[in-house]
Amino acid sequence: MNANELGDLLLEVLPPDGSTMGNRPARAALGKAAGREITPEEYNQVRDRGLAIGTIKKGRGRGGAIALADGIEGGSRYTPLAPAAKGGGRGKKEATTKDFKAVLWASADKLRAQMDAAEYKHLVLGLIFLKYISDTFVEHRQNVLAMVSNPDSEYYLGDDPTEHQAALEDDRDYYTQENVFWVPAEARWESLRNQAKQPDIGELIDRALVAIENENPTTLQGKLDKRFGAAQLEPGRMGE
Repeated sequence: MNANELGDLLLEVLPPDGSTMGNRPARAALGKAAGREITPEEYNQVRDRGLAIGTIKKGRGRGGAIALADGIEGGSRYTPLAPAAKGGGRGKKEATTKDFKAVLWASADKLRAQMDAAEYKHLVLGLIFLKYISDTFVEHRQNVLAMVSNPDSEYYLGDDPTEHQAALEDDRDYYTQENVFWVPAEARWESLRNQAKQPDIGELIDRALVAIENENPTTLQGKLDKRFGAAQLEPGRMGE
């Protein structure tokens, strides 16, 4: 299969609705469709030719992303990301849910006695949102790692751990295609929990919400309620 044929095939593995696909999953999908491994150099040549002639366009992915150019048809061989099998079974999920509720109710009890009901409601809903999207992101991140490191997966990127890590950190299309918000490291629940005793934890939470908005501008820009820093609480109380 020559470069022209690979270029045509690349159009067919991209999303038909014009949404983006990261370079790593696009190379993996092209390799699957071609029935052989596509080297990074070979993929770059095919991609760059498509960009030059206007059949594809660049997207916003951190590690580089592409999409079908406006008016270009394709996508006949596009396959959405399939979630990796999740271990642990129902028991693990129920235990995680109970832990989640316990953390939130413990936080809520600490806040309830110190403010009016309206303020309390907004703060608790903010904590619920942060915990939920962070847990969802981390869980999907584990699924992505399972896909790119499994030789039997169509998204296998080889046995180089640096390639796997790059997919986790750079190719946000692995997440957005599954409607998972991108959560930056400083806004993840574990990071905030580790700083919970800091006197400025309220401001840290507000900055985390701003970071989440900036990373998901289309869906979240200006929509999150950032009032933790201004909450009238005893120093350190929010982190208890």
